[in-house]
Amino acid sequence: MVNIGQIMANDIELTVATWNLSSCLLRDRDHSLPPNVEPGEAYVKERLAIYQPCVVGLQEVSFPNDRPSQAHRLREKLGYVAHAEWQLSPSHLIPGEDLGIAILSRYPIERTEKFLLPNLQLSNEAGEASHEKGILGALLNVDGQKVWFFCGHLLPLHRFGVKLSDPRTAEIFTSAEDAFLSASDAPAVCGVDLNAELDATQLPRVFGDRRLRKLIRQPTRPEGAINDQLLCSRHWQTEWVQVYRSRLDHHLCVARLQLLQDAQAETRHTETSASNRIRLLHLSDLHFGERSKEDVEWKTFISTMQHETRKDRLKSILGELDQVPDYVIISGDLTIAGRKDGFKSTVELLDWMENQLGLSRDAIVAVPGNHDVTRASGLPEVVDAEARWKNYHRFMGERCVRPWLPSHDPDQSTILSNLQTALESAEHSRLWGAFAHDVVDESGACLPFPFVFDRDRNLLIYAFNSASVSGSHIEIDANTRAAVESLRSARSKYKKDFEAVLKAYEGELSIDPARIQPGELGLFHGIMNMLRGFAGDELEDALKVAVLHHHVVPLPIEEVKKFDVPTNAGRFVKELTEAAFHMILHGHKHYPEPFSSGTSLNDQAQLVLSGGTIGGGEATGKSAGFYVVDYDISARLVEASFVVLEPQGNPKSIVENARRHPGIVVPRSGGFDRSVRGPRSLDIAKMFRDSENALMRYVRGMESDRDTSWAGWSHELDEDRVSTVATAYGLRILHMTGALRQGARQVVDDAVTTLLEMRSTVDGGWSASSQMAEDSQLEPTAFVILGLRHWVNSATLIELGGTLESLLGDEDAPIQPSYLFTLCLVAEALRAAKPDSPRLSQIIDTIESSAYVSEDGHYLHWPRRAITEEGESHVQAGREPSVLHSAMAILALRRAYDDTDGQLGADAASVEQALRWLARRDTWADTTEDINRKYGTKYCNLVVKHFTKTWVARALLTSNEFAIRPRLGKCVDELAESNEQGLWNWGDLQRPIWATHDALSTISAYALATAET
Repeated sequence: MVNIGQIMANDIELTVATWNLSSCLLRDRDHSLPPNVEPGEAYVKERLAIYQPCVVGLQEVSFPNDRPSQAHRLREKLGYVAHAEWQLSPSHLIPGEDLGIAILSRYPIERTEKFLLPNLQLSNEAGEASHEKGILGALLNVDGQKVWFFCGHLLPLHRFGVKLSDPRTAEIFTSAEDAFLSASDAPAVCGVDLNAELDATQLPRVFGDRRLRKLIRQPTRPEGAINDQLLCSRHWQTEWVQVYRSRLDHHLCVARLQLLQDAQAETRHTETSASNRIRLLHLSDLHFGERSKEDVEWKTFISTMQHETRKDRLKSILGELDQVPDYVIISGDLTIAGRKDGFKSTVELLDWMENQLGLSRDAIVAVPGNHDVTRASGLPEVVDAEARWKNYHRFMGERCVRPWLPSHDPDQSTILSNLQTALESAEHSRLWGAFAHDVVDESGACLPFPFVFDRDRNLLIYAFNSASVSGSHIEIDANTRAAVESLRSARSKYKKDFEAVLKAYEGELSIDPARIQPGELGLFHGIMNMLRGFAGDELEDALKVAVLHHHVVPLPIEEVKKFDVPTNAGRFVKELTEAAFHMILHGHKHYPEPFSSGTSLNDQAQLVLSGGTIGGGEATGKSAGFYVVDYDISARLVEASFVVLEPQGNPKSIVENARRHPGIVVPRSGGFDRSVRGPRSLDIAKMFRDSENALMRYVRGMESDRDTSWAGWSHELDEDRVSTVATAYGLRILHMTGALRQGARQVVDDAVTTLLEMRSTVDGGWSASSQMAEDSQLEPTAFVILGLRHWVNSATLIELGGTLESLLGDEDAPIQPSYLFTLCLVAEALRAAKPDSPRLSQIIDTIESSAYVSEDGHYLHWPRRAITEEGESHVQAGREPSVLHSAMAILALRRAYDDTDGQLGADAASVEQALRWLARRDTWADTTEDINRKYGTKYCNLVVKHFTKTWVARALLTSNEFAIRPRLGKCVDELAESNEQGLWNWGDLQRPIWATHDALSTISAYALATAET
């Protein structure tokens, strides 16, 4: 994997700059030109001398008729080694002079290239006419390394009333792309006045393919526009970028770059341009700002020790992703309290992502959460509609794709009218929405639409504000208000108590309800209708993702919280379903979990990803972290992985061990199909029919030694005998398949009768023929109980549970069976027959105490043999971890936990590391186990053959997060394909009945776990 954030660099460093000099004319404090202004070359010289760029591109350089150009004079005064310049057109700033572009370099210039851009011959009512513009390229020799530097200046289209989407602009942008990309595969840097904020819509070969990335994210003009830009190729790593305010009409833009090694740069380019795959980075609940864990988590308070914050750790882990994200989605609570420091920290993180990952603001979606409300100081913390989003709008308003804010943005009809106009003129543009249409408000600020539709990648992301009424205040009636004031002014020895109670009361009046406002839903409805009219089938084919902060489905935990789900969540999900949205990404409770929302129309549901947290407190049993969502466009397959923000360990290993859940196919009609990543066409009903038909063909009959006829099955179905354990397996299979075939119920009755007749008349249990024991044995008795559990009455089942208890020996003595397989088998039988048995608790405790445990108390794996004696260790017993027995133990503990409402067993978090250990094993090899038990002077032996992959697959299915299953789909696929007319083989063994049982139970468990709600 390539380390995106911390790639090793060469020794070559370049400080590069771009500056539109506007003929060096200095502005007043209000940015106006004073009368009789003189060129401020001394000011420019001073600024460049302070920041000392190695290479600088200059635009609107003056070429007087009576002396050398400004660029030539600056080169001499500042001691640059070389310069290149291009005189282009008459000056509109100083009569009688010309304007052009130039490059100053501290390195030799080996050759130059000139690219004249098309002049559209534009004019305006002020009498201004468009001038010649171009791009000048210089090949530099930087300590033996060839580097291209381009200086360019594009037409100010806005000055002539021409929009970026005007078809006439296409030839300008195409020519500019040809110039910028003329360096081919050589390292390149561009300093250019674009005269607009351009992106992949206008320059798809530059930005869409990420051949060059933008470095400037701050305003470069006094009025706040970002017209000037530094661009660099994949060969460079950014150390820092800065925009220095100046007294000219444009600010000075400077960046420090390091040249990457060739192989690393090539890898970086290859892995950042996966044309058929979209990657979404889902962050949530950053909670940046004062009192955030961003600052205090993991710090070691030793004065000489370097501290690493969560944000730093996040960067180092993101740097190990094997593919750069195409879009970053932040689902709310960017800050801890809506203050400026939290938003500044968020912007710093986004700047880092953009500098390192090359993301434009159209590729960042960030919705607000209840913690992002700008609140008044003191209690009650009530805010009005405009003040509520003051800081969010200030820092994020033009920084990212965001929801519609009615307090700051135009009304719905204006938004829809602007969109109609934009789409009519940008029909052929490949990026719709966001900032792509050059829409500004009355003040000239850019207005983003609340969605981005990437037509090249078949992706639509829509941003919603579920915290629209957070920071509200409950109104109280006049009588209550009077009573409060009376208590506050009362003179009493209890005055302090009154004040404390009143403060708490007033705090309760400040609430954070969750709601998507009706107006916002109306705008969403209008936008989707408009997109449907313009895009048609193209929109239907797209993966559609909704982003908000609050939950749309309840979590499987109990938490006392006033507001969790939006008050109108039902209507919201209905709107998304009608619009055929496939995914909902949110945050709020720091509980990373995938869900399915309920269905409303068209029998479709949404995949819901509940995000974790970065700088907030983790939910119980959960970890801080983030989701990486990959979408294979051609296969229409969505796969999500949760990357834990581990405080320690190799970031690369953390990424590789991300918790994955099965992929989801996105059908073109909307909704999704969960049956993938396992069999491509899993027909459970047919498989059950085939198995039941086969089992009916192999029913065997034999005469017993009790002068009765027995009916049942043998272990290998071709054998002509009736086996106790095999017959129990047969009954379990018929319970799964439903015993629907004619005559199947009679076979069940005969098999039940047979097993009950095989029961020992001495102790009431069963033994296997291979054990050669007169007394009943634990394993066969447990097998038979599991076979009979659905076919006998409860009284008989309880009695059988008592028999199994007696076989365990004295209740006060330690559990005797030391085989983990036996313990897990007996635990399952007791849960079925006698769930209140005190022996069940003993067995579960023994299984738990036999585990290898991490320092933080989580289970890692289990050995083949259990720890049954106090003080015994795994090392003393010589017991190695076992894949098979770890899977068995996990199943036993998780089922016990579910059956007893958490009184016994282990919750999902406790076995999570063990599940990850299972998923990482190279093989899930089949196993043969000998169960030897002393009987008198001899040993009775039971040989058990295990279909290991079925046990592991069922264990992985216990994960609540649909996560730790990187090989689960492949395993189920192999199982489904290996059946022969409803039966399975095991190695060289032909049709052993237990193999069919294990395969069927695994496939059906998979189907149930991945079925739609």
